[in-house]
Amino acid sequence: VGVIRAQLRRWRVPHAVAGAAGKPRAIVINPPKGPGDEVLLLNACVDTATVGDRTAWRHDPFGAEVVGGWMFGRGVADSKAAVANFCELARQVPLNPPRGAAHRRRRVTIVFDCDEHSGRFGGIRDYVRAHGFPAHCAIGYPGRDEIVAGSRGYWRTVLTLRGAMAHSGSESVPAELATRKLAMLLQRLDAIAAPP
Repeated sequence: VGVIRAQLRRWRVPHAVAGAAGKPRAIVINPPKGPGDEVLLLNACVDTATVGDRTAWRHDPFGAEVVGGWMFGRGVADSKAAVANFCELARQVPLNPPRGAAHRRRRVTIVFDCDEHSGRFGGIRDYVRAHGFPAHCAIGYPGRDEIVAGSRGYWRTVLTLRGAMAHSGSESVPAELATRKLAMLLQRLDAIAAPP
């Protein structure tokens, strides 16, 4: 986070940090100014998973060695290359095009999540709480040979199913069991044809 922020300051790219000073959850470049903004959000994670067994690595996971044009190290691909690309984009390209139709302010906002690999997604959650959901989102995610800018293709949600309670020893089973509703929901979801 310190390296990224120092580079952004050198390039005079305005940015903000969400979270505590000693434990940032996100770096945000060019956040929306109001509810009328139409946002294309570019997202990449800054944190990384643990190294695991260091003896299983062919190269030092913290060495950032370059071999044959490839950099080796923990988290180099996921998603530090995307972070570098998005920082360069913020340096070179105006992120706020002229006003579009109906005087909506269009902008590109960049969020680097510092709390993604924990499974908490604290950075993007902080962003959504502060600014709402963007109109569009692309994740700078690594492929085998290139950076893939796109979505993982799923949407997380929470469903709450309510039903009548019954004692496990009871002979009568209520019709409104939450588990019965869950089974029906899963069957119906399973019957939906996947999009091409």
